[in-house]
Amino acid sequence: MGKSKTYDMTGVQSGGTFEPLPRGRYNLTSSEAVVETSSTGNEMISVTFDVAADQQYAGRKLFDRFVWTDTAMWKIKDVLEKIESPLSEDKSLSLEKLVVLFKRGVNVNVLVAVEPYTDKNGEKKTRNTISDYKAVPKGALPKSTGSTLFK
Repeated sequence: MGKSKTYDMTGVQSGGTFEPLPRGRYNLTSSEAVVETSSTGNEMISVTFDVAADQQYAGRKLFDRFVWTDTAMWKIKDVLEKIESPLSEDKSLSLEKLVVLFKRGVNVNVLVAVEPYTDKNGEKKTRNTISDYKAVPKGALPKSTGSTLFK
């Protein structure tokens, strides 16, 4: 085994402190989907989306969750219809089918908002939320209408 590489940590910036994206419409592509358990014990799919390469904030990640319960199925149905997926009419939709769909890289146009919340330590913060999903035809990714404050 060879000598491992070393790093001078004094010049490394810590991560994980991204400011939320400004409110606006963004084109995203799903890049990951996993089945998890919600804080209430229900199964859900956590989906990771990447901001499209042709837009400001390209590569930034946004997240959404789809809880697998009778009372939350409306959100899944709504998204599937708006992205024009045949799964919106599936008679035996499963979590596994949704995971496969989102792992394939679904292109969506969404409204991104910024909302306040309180973290586990009681600290007030802000985060992005995703709503108003729409289909984005392949090869027709319009530019984001998000703020240009950070250009």
